[in-house]
This record gives sequence, C-alpha cells and structure tokens, in this order.
Amino acid sequence: MELLNEWAKKEFQEREENIKFEISIDDTTDIIKEKINSLLYLKSSEYDIVMLDIVWTNQYKDHLLNLQLYIDSDTVDLYRPTIISSCQIDNRLIALPIFTDYGIMLYRKDLLNKYERNVPETWDELEETSLYIMKKEQEAGNTNLCGFIGQYYAGEGATCNYMEWIYSYRESFNSECGYFKNNDAIDSLNKMVSFVDKKIITDESIHFDEYSSLNYWLDGKTIFMRNWPSSIQSTSIAFENSKMEFGVTILPGRIKGISASALGGWNLAVSKYSSYPEISAKAVEYLTSEKLQKLRATLFNLLPTMEHLYEDEEVCKVIDCVLFKNVQGVLRPSDHSNYNQYSEAIYDNYRKALIKEIDASHAIQIIVSIAESKLTSVLETLIHIETYLSLGIVSVILVLIIFCGIYYTLIEK
Repeated sequence: MELLNEWAKKEFQEREENIKFEISIDDTTDIIKEKINSLLYLKSSEYDIVMLDIVWTNQYKDHLLNLQLYIDSDTVDLYRPTIISSCQIDNRLIALPIFTDYGIMLYRKDLLNKYERNVPETWDELEETSLYIMKKEQEAGNTNLCGFIGQYYAGEGATCNYMEWIYSYRESFNSECGYFKNNDAIDSLNKMVSFVDKKIITDESIHFDEYSSLNYWLDGKTIFMRNWPSSIQSTSIAFENSKMEFGVTILPGRIKGISASALGGWNLAVSKYSSYPEISAKAVEYLTSEKLQKLRATLFNLLPTMEHLYEDEEVCKVIDCVLFKNVQGVLRPSDHSNYNQYSEAIYDNYRKALIKEIDASHAIQIIVSIAESKLTSVLETLIHIETYLSLGIVSVILVLIIFCGIYYTLIEK
C-alpha cells in the first residue's frame, strides 16, 4: 500500500486533492463476491477498484469501466493472449490481470525411477505407467496406492479439471476448445470413467477437493496428482525429510504435444460508478505493471501474467519458468450468460458419470441442454434492478490483493 500511495503522489502531483488509497480485504472468495454483488448491482460508488476471479469478470461486464480509455494502449500487448482475453469483452478492456494460476501435474519421481518409467506425456502412457507401478507396489505389500487424483467434488475446481480433460483431447496444438460442441467431451469423459473402473482413480478420490487431494498426495497414496502451483511448496516442505521425491510437469494429453491447463487467477477492474475513474484506471495499470508483477513473483511465487517475465532471470529463480512457459491454457466457458448454472451442470453431471449413475453420453447431453436453455439466472435479473439505496460514500477504497501482507494458498477455483 505504501508503494501505491507513493506512486499516486508522484503521478498526480499537480492535482489539488490529496489522493490516498485504502484497502479492504475479506477472508474468503464467497465473501468477496457477495460484497461485489451488492456494490455493483446497486451501483454504489463506495469501492472504486475491485478484484475479480477471472470467471466473474464477464458477469459484471456491464458494471465495469472500459480501461482502454485511460491506460497506455501498448500495455495490453505485454500480456499472455489467453490471460488478457478474459479481460476483453465486447471490444472493451474491462479489467487487467494481476496474477494467474494454471493446473499442473505432480508425480512421484522416486517411484518412476524405481520402476524405470518416463514421465507420461499422454493419458494412455499415464494409464500404463499407473497400472504397472500399482501392480508392482501391491506385490510388495503397498495396497494403498492409486494412479491419479484430481478434484472432482461438487465445485468450481472440478469444472477446471473437466475443462482440462476436454481441451487435452483436441486434435492439434492450435485447435480451439470445443467444450461440448464435438466428441472431445464424450471421449475424454469415457477415459476418466475407465480410470475409475481400473482403480487408477479411486472411488474415494472422486469426492476430493484441492485440500483433500493434496493431503492424499502428501500421504504417499497416489503416483500422479493434478493440482495448482501452490501445491508445489506444500509438497517440498512435506517431502523434505522423507524418502519420497517428486517432480512437476504439464498435464498429459490424448496425443503427444497436446496438454491443457485450466486458467485461474484474478483481475483488477474499475467500477463504472467510481467517482474517480481516471485515477482508478491508472492505479489498476500500476498495480498490474511489470514492476509489481515481478515483485509479487519473487516475494510470493505468484505467477506473472506478462509473457516476457518468464524470461526474467530473477523471476525464474523462484518460479519454474520452463514449466509455465509450456502450459497450454484453457479458459472456462465463463462468457455463458448463466455461467454459475452452467458450471454446476458440468460438475454435477460429470460426477454422476464417474459414479455410474449415468453414462458419459447422457451426462454431456444434459450439460448441452442446460447450456442452450433460455433460463435467466438470478445474477442476470439483478443486473436490471435499479438503485434502491445510496451509500453516499465517495472515498477511494481499493479491493485487491497486492504484493505485501499476502498469504496465498489453495483457493476454490
């Protein structure tokens, strides 16, 4: 915060008013979203800048300022295309990405070395390697080892996992994600179901979220784990004095050269109802600048959103730049007008397929039907609600997570 206020003093030194930023931090993602809902839908000017999960950005598009009117147009070119696309809606730049997140795979290096197996690049290779090592370990008395775990609980993190599976089944590197418009969804879900049948994915792990799967992994009960980058540090600490060794890689694909990593992270945006649009837009540009992204990366291991920072020597000392340069990011379909309902349909019906309540084809049919429905969500209805109260607060208050005082751990995606 001190850096921000020092920057503002220099940036706007010719202005007569004394510009000072304040910060408001909430404990959970749900509380943050609830507060943003109440402020933006009621057109309050209490908060000037808001921090949004990337899947929320589209939902609030009608309430966010077009930053392109206030910032340096060259700034946009610095970001990774997949990341900045979550901020560009209807030819408007309604946010800037402050840090990002990607789905990755951790693997038991000690077990792969023990059985002279390579790191799998395809799902078929992961299947073959898992079954081989599981069989050998069972013969040695280790009956509690499975092949692969992810996050398949009833929540947004599961949708991230399923999008990765779908995108990993695309035909070529440059193919776009078809989501549920082609056979990739059915084919990849059938593969997942076969993993359950073969006990590569256990019945127990179908209910795991990020925390449960991480603990299962740390207990040495799986060969491979899909999770988020923050699991790397947790694993390093837990494995430090054990015989277990691990490595990190991109997720497998249907064929070699194809992978998929769900894009997570947070964007900064300016409320359209801000009393200080220009100042707020410039502040967002500063907070997402190369200088502060590099600082967050080196101090807190938060992944930068600017492509060239993955070539920076100081950044690459603390972040595996080679790994994250090679991730093949995929966005969740958050541009859907009823995304919350859409996402719920995805993780509910995928889970039903995994526990054999319905088959893969039926699960996808239900999801497509809901996606194409004309139902109006509660959030859409709220967009049309007129202002019922005026909070009458004009102070500039900033909602964000900045480089200092941050404790970043696994959060619900």
